[in-house]
Amino acid sequence: MQEFIGSRVKFILDSYDCGPKKPFVATVVGDSRDLVFVRGEESENVIRLNKTKIAMFEPIDGEPEFVPLQLLYCENASIGCPGVQFVKDGADLQRRDFNIFMDSCPSKCDSCKCGTKGELRSANGELVRAMFAGTIYGDFPKGAKDE
Repeated sequence: MQEFIGSRVKFILDSYDCGPKKPFVATVVGDSRDLVFVRGEESENVIRLNKTKIAMFEPIDGEPEFVPLQLLYCENASIGCPGVQFVKDGADLQRRDFNIFMDSCPSKCDSCKCGTKGELRSANGELVRAMFAGTIYGDFPKGAKDE
């Protein structure tokens, strides 16, 4: 439900003993592993909904746009490299995606581990894309080629 934070959503609960007795519309204000925090339209109070009690939900404001971003990494603990992360725009993954950020490494060690740590998701995908796509975090190690 994290992607719906700030959006109006219609909820139907499967057990009426934990909340309103009919479908209701509320704004999602928070999300945790087991609970969704919503604010009703008539009240400013925040209500906790147990996720296991939500039978159905429907976004009123429409589905948030999903922008696929992947967090790629390379690291090599044997040479003391702290590792580098790279945010890649797009759902597919190819070898040249790693070359984009690993080619500037002074060590370019064959024993480096690289891969993806998964996708990044956010309620405002366009903002995340503008802020992070193509950004590199971390430092490459001082390589033997610098000496």
